[in-house]
Amino acid sequence: MNKKVECPICKSDAWFSADYTTSHDYIDCPTCGVFYMRMGNYINKPKDNDKLASFLFYNGTVGTNNKTSFCFISTDEVNKVHKDNFKNAVIVNNDIVDNWYPKTFSEKIDLFLLMLADRSNYVGDLVVFSDEQLLSACFAKRETKGILPSDQQISYQKKLITNYLIDEKYVEQSVYGFIMLPEGWKRVDELQKKKPNNKNVFVAMSFAPEMAPVRDAIKAAITECGYIPRIMDEIEHNHQIVPEMLYEIRQAKFVIAELTGHNNGAYFEAGYALGQGKDVIQLCRKDAFGTDGHFDVKQVSTILWEDEEDLTKRLINRIKATIE
Repeated sequence: MNKKVECPICKSDAWFSADYTTSHDYIDCPTCGVFYMRMGNYINKPKDNDKLASFLFYNGTVGTNNKTSFCFISTDEVNKVHKDNFKNAVIVNNDIVDNWYPKTFSEKIDLFLLMLADRSNYVGDLVVFSDEQLLSACFAKRETKGILPSDQQISYQKKLITNYLIDEKYVEQSVYGFIMLPEGWKRVDELQKKKPNNKNVFVAMSFAPEMAPVRDAIKAAITECGYIPRIMDEIEHNHQIVPEMLYEIRQAKFVIAELTGHNNGAYFEAGYALGQGKDVIQLCRKDAFGTDGHFDVKQVSTILWEDEEDLTKRLINRIKATIE
């Protein structure tokens, strides 16, 4: 049964219901979007609520018609249960949130502008935010310590971001929200061309059930290096699969192609990535490379792994050695 509660992440008024068959709480928040969390004291969720609130606001369902759910987990066992019961869910953990979270003031400004452009239906559109949404959009710390009262500290964080955007003539603020100005659109165009803060890594591989441990090993290496794995069957979208896949490759920092099983899709995706000027890291199980490795790729340096632990270690070393 649905009931109104305080969102456990951002403190907005939200709707809550319990799913006892999977031991998850379902929360629909106007600031964080729709997500699931383990019942109880939420010990498996990412540690920092403020970082998590901003992550969900920027990456979730707020302002869209896409009802992706988010699950906060800490073990492979919980992951498997979640994916079996919530096919449209995106797995979110502490590493993914920390890797995504902007490290500098400039990164926060750029993310705000990209978000505002994405939510504008046309040039000159007014994008409306609630107070809680704007706090998440401005990466505010809601739990503060200092001389000033807490509400003043929170308000001041929000003003620093919004005043800068206004002073730089990126946006115009009204009582209800923000309108992107020509200088803001110009900055967005520059960001979309350069993608300076992109941390996404596209993974081309077989989706066969027996490849699940390999998938986990690859994702572990990517997150360890500070990047975010993007695998097509974990990405929620409303478009045809091929155009969406090509879009993800174009947006990626680099691409990983796992070739075990002579996966034709991985070959196609790796080739497209190379044509886009992307770095491609090739992987294949050592004892399968003789049959699964096409003669064209045998001339390219390929990580030949023996087990999942070996794969994670070798992939971490390769990413750190070759990706800026």
